[in-house]
Amino acid sequence: MLLWVISIQSVLSHASKEPIVLYAETVTTKEKHPLCSLVYFHETETSPEHYQVIDVNNDLPPGPYCVGAAINNKPYACHAYLTLETPLDYDLHIHRDTNKTPYKLSLTTNPEASGIIPIITDSKPGPQAAIKKLKKSTKTYQDKRANSGSATASFGEGSEPDKRSFIQKNWKLILLGILVYALFNRKPEES
Repeated sequence: MLLWVISIQSVLSHASKEPIVLYAETVTTKEKHPLCSLVYFHETETSPEHYQVIDVNNDLPPGPYCVGAAINNKPYACHAYLTLETPLDYDLHIHRDTNKTPYKLSLTTNPEASGIIPIITDSKPGPQAAIKKLKKSTKTYQDKRANSGSATASFGEGSEPDKRSFIQKNWKLILLGILVYALFNRKPEES
């Protein structure tokens, strides 16, 4: 599937007055050949708004091309490289935003089409998320421990609090402190 994209913000609004000429530039010789013209028709009482592709160049030899556009006789740089095949059976997707302003063109192959068929694709606004105030939930250590469901009995909910005194709990640290104190406060021997 070939895809061709041109950013044309608000430039297509002039299309009802003058057609947009799509051109194919050969990759090797840089020769520009007209590919087709795109005309926009406003909605009337008798017909809905639509685009029409006119002046399709079916004599274009197949091969690699760089496709671009000329709007109001002002050429825009080539935007996409693709290999054109004959007959020119393509869909020309005209992507429009929510204000119905075209912003992109896509050229895709369609073997079931005869010629270049314009297809309008309108954007739709996406879903809106409901606005809710976020709640901060604070968990305590006991809540986290209760939810963890630890497997060992020492961390179970039924464990009793430690009733030992400070010296009984920290005798190793106290002994280490006394040894360090004795080591640094030792008097040097006189000879």
